[in-house]
Amino acid sequence: MATKFRGIYIPLITVFHDDGEVDYKATEEVIEFMINAGVHGFFVLGSTGMGPVMTTQQRIETAEFVVKRINRRRPVILHVGAADYQTTMQLAQHGDKLGVDAIGIVPPYYFSDHTPWEIFEHYKGVAKAISSPIFLYDNEKYSGFKFTPELAKKLKDEVPSLCGMKASYYPQALLLAYLGAMPKDFSVFSGNTIDLFPAAPQGLCGAIPPPTAHIPEVIVALWNALEAKKYDEAAALQKKADDYGRTVVRLGMRFGRTVHRDAFRLRGLNVKRYPRWPAEELSAEATATLTAALTATGVTSR
Repeated sequence: MATKFRGIYIPLITVFHDDGEVDYKATEEVIEFMINAGVHGFFVLGSTGMGPVMTTQQRIETAEFVVKRINRRRPVILHVGAADYQTTMQLAQHGDKLGVDAIGIVPPYYFSDHTPWEIFEHYKGVAKAISSPIFLYDNEKYSGFKFTPELAKKLKDEVPSLCGMKASYYPQALLLAYLGAMPKDFSVFSGNTIDLFPAAPQGLCGAIPPPTAHIPEVIVALWNALEAKKYDEAAALQKKADDYGRTVVRLGMRFGRTVHRDAFRLRGLNVKRYPRWPAEELSAEATATLTAALTATGVTSR
């Protein structure tokens, strides 16, 4: 059976005003930029989307806005994960009513000593309350809970509506183990485009990649080349994406998520504030490095 979710699903940033309220106009600009670049879908209000640091009401209103603006032009996976079961449930039921294509849920975070039984009950409870399929957002770095291929397969057995997963910060060997463990109609996505060339021919369904989200034209072309089995073309695009992504990760380790704001600004987008919290400005040297990395990919920059 073919998987419903395939390709490059952009982790959509949420743009903010200086007071921490959502800048809807700028967020809409990012949406249109991504659609024009040919992305295959959106992952909304995850870590890159700042969902976990927004108020529940902000998440509700932003979900409504984004779904309305995308208007079925692309599939939407709406992330609703929270530290507590009740908020997760509230947001999941709201997203279900909006008619999104899937509800993404990260394991409940902060309390990193949750047992597998508690995690399973979390997902099972939400699944019983909604009709939308569920997308597992497996992010041990931020949730504190470690999934394994065996646990994910067991969760799929107990939650039949579990349709796919984003595997964040995985070594390729573990990613391939998931591909072997899960059913063929289960969509496994990497959190990084670096995995596309080696893993797509083995069943990887796509990527939800923050480090390379600023160059959607390149990573969409990479995925399309892999789908067409144009491997020489894909290899060249993979190198471009990898080189750029490594630069973003390196700058992000030094300056934080400001690198994403400035990368989108260099692409000509009016991203006033990102992330939502106070963050360090890039140095002149770092900005020059980021600009050079963008230029090397062949995309247009401001």
